[in-house]
Amino acid sequence: MFLCCVIYSAAALLITWPLITQISTYALGAGYGDQFENIRLSWWTHYALQHGFSPFYQTLLGYPDGFFSATQWTEPLTYWPAALLSFVVTPVAAYNLCVLISLVLSGLAAFYLCWSIAKREPMDFGAAQFGGALLGGLIYMAYPAVQGHISGGHIGILTLYALPIYALCLWRIMNVEARRRTILIGAAALWITALGNLDLMLYTLFPLTLFYLGYYALFRRIELRRAVLIKLVRLFIIGGVALIPFFAPLFFALIAPIKTADLQETGWVRYSADPLSFVSPSPFTPWGARLAPDYTRAVLGTNSIEGSAYSGVIAILLSLIGIAVVRKAALPWLSVAIGAMIFSLGPLLKWGDQPVIYTLGEYKSYVLLPWAWLQHLPVLSASRTPGRFNLTTGLMLALLASMGASVVLRRITVRGVRIGLCAVLLIGILFEYQLFFPAQMVSAAIAPYIYTLADRSDVRAVFDVPWDDPLAAKDALYLQIAHHKPLIAGYVARATPVDPAKLNVLQSAVMGTASIRDTALLSEQGIDMVIVHLAYLKNVETTLNQIAQQLGSPAYRDDRLAIFNVARTVSAAQTVPDAEFNTVSDVQHANWMYLYTPKDAYVSISANLTAGSALYEVDGQIESVGQVTNHQIARLFRLARGFHTVKVTAEAANETMKLSAELVDGQPIAIDSPLRVIGYRSVPGSSAELRVDLIWQASQKLDSDDHFFVHLTDSSGKIIAQYDGQPDGGAYPTTQWQADQIWSESIALALPDVPPGTYQLYTGWYRYPDMQRLPVNGDTPGAKDGLLYLGRIVLMPSQGLYF
Repeated sequence: MFLCCVIYSAAALLITWPLITQISTYALGAGYGDQFENIRLSWWTHYALQHGFSPFYQTLLGYPDGFFSATQWTEPLTYWPAALLSFVVTPVAAYNLCVLISLVLSGLAAFYLCWSIAKREPMDFGAAQFGGALLGGLIYMAYPAVQGHISGGHIGILTLYALPIYALCLWRIMNVEARRRTILIGAAALWITALGNLDLMLYTLFPLTLFYLGYYALFRRIELRRAVLIKLVRLFIIGGVALIPFFAPLFFALIAPIKTADLQETGWVRYSADPLSFVSPSPFTPWGARLAPDYTRAVLGTNSIEGSAYSGVIAILLSLIGIAVVRKAALPWLSVAIGAMIFSLGPLLKWGDQPVIYTLGEYKSYVLLPWAWLQHLPVLSASRTPGRFNLTTGLMLALLASMGASVVLRRITVRGVRIGLCAVLLIGILFEYQLFFPAQMVSAAIAPYIYTLADRSDVRAVFDVPWDDPLAAKDALYLQIAHHKPLIAGYVARATPVDPAKLNVLQSAVMGTASIRDTALLSEQGIDMVIVHLAYLKNVETTLNQIAQQLGSPAYRDDRLAIFNVARTVSAAQTVPDAEFNTVSDVQHANWMYLYTPKDAYVSISANLTAGSALYEVDGQIESVGQVTNHQIARLFRLARGFHTVKVTAEAANETMKLSAELVDGQPIAIDSPLRVIGYRSVPGSSAELRVDLIWQASQKLDSDDHFFVHLTDSSGKIIAQYDGQPDGGAYPTTQWQADQIWSESIALALPDVPPGTYQLYTGWYRYPDMQRLPVNGDTPGAKDGLLYLGRIVLMPSQGLYF
């Protein structure tokens, strides 16, 4: 075993070279990887333990509330080992050491799996089995899928060292008289693997169990005896029960009606493997750049992290020999390998990293694969990276190749030749499997100025701009290990759970693109410092000038960062509509607006459209459907103080629209019925149009079909303009309203050839079809006729309309 440790340690150093020479100053992984956010997570755990905080609650993220991450709770092995090492070395060195240790442990575990099976199966070849197992362990730890996750900074994915032990326990239960110890070890291996990363449960434990036991169920059913099944059930129950405390919060988060952003990301096709992946050696090494076929760059060029799965000539040849010679022992593992490879292709077939489209007449579609029917199942839907099934492929290839290597080495009787051949095979496998050389690393240096911020007591929170660039967000997390200040955003996995409406509005206020032109909103939200990540801005100097107009000159600037202090203010922030975001698809057009309301208020949200209808959603809830009138549609909404997301979806594709928001102050007006007006507004449309916004409330459920009207009359009471109709054009009649229903309606009164003067505005309701008006209380004008007086309108064609 000592020899294995030496060989696998040397292999780990070679795979990651020249990391060992810069272990404290560079972080292993590509510039777009997750290494810095994982370093920050282990730092936070270490920091929390030192300062008496809960490591599981992110006090320094999502200021001021912080947040609990179900994903973090589920994956303790992602950050706890590095956090404990941080008591001895720096967080960066701790991260790098954990990667190296994980690789060596994975190699040792796979060696033990291959060696144990070789001893028991009908291929006990003495010294040859050691060489075969040694090769198997190297294949597992160096497999390109593993190296892809090294470059991605996915330290949790690299906790693969318990998976071979789990596989060994399954094999022992099926093939030998396994005792209680095997069941307990298997349950512990299952538990450890799942706690390294949620994806390891989905992409390694799941396919290994499914296809290995599935093979026995289909082809060797007689071996699934009652005693065997009882042992398997015990293993799964013990391991599953041990996982419940860790996975329960994530389960409830996944089944919640509204999921946080970190649980809603997609990418099943993008992050799946290509069939060519299995025959695509890396073009990212000096020798691969010359030897790898041209197609490998198309396959791996944008998907090297999730799509690397090169099987290798040596491993395939050895596997074929093993399958041919020890067929019975190899077939269950071969079935797992084939199943994992098929699942890794994701829901749609790709070729050259592009989905394959087939045509039948005029009909075009994609080629569906088996994973398309499984990816939306509970728990399985929590992840989006089918390419990770090839982590299981790597273990199966290691097992099969070790069997073949044992067969080959057995035929060599000269000890020196056997050792030499084994060495050649080890070097050849490393040569074939190397994904990047030198290994991808990123400087972990942080500007000294950032460290000085830790001593500032006047900084409540830091806002990093641009918040919505994923690489800027990673850098923002990493900087926190130096400045120790709370972040407005921040995340543990994938995306921030902080409301994007809040972040967009604050970013607009920083940039000077929101309607507010001072720092009141920033100060109100606790922001005392803004860090601008220059590498992720499109127009650096222009953007910095905009920010400087808002916040003044930067307190610090280098080639990557500009840091601005935010002056504290006691003035109240006003309504702040953000810039709009548009998206177009084949069937609909949608426009988003993010806004801030400084108090509980009614807000009128308008959209200009050409025709048809539009759907309003406020904070994810469908609130209204309205018909377009004279190229304008508006709705009034009661919004609580805070940040809000408004989405308007047009019926027509490629519709162009612009959203605007405005506070509306309305006072309740009584009407002698369960219906009452609780807000209203009259605003100019065009020179020949008056728009009236109304908010109605029903105090109880209505059992009649009521219609409403709006009248504009002259001094003699003659109707100059009017509107009659059902709520929302009949789409939502009053018989469908519930108790305490609030409904807003925006209508346009056409004013053709109306002379200047003073006019009266009324509204009211009548029952249909008897046309009986609902009575109005009080002695306001028109009350005795069922008219609810809203106010006077002065029409001045040259100046517009106003009360």
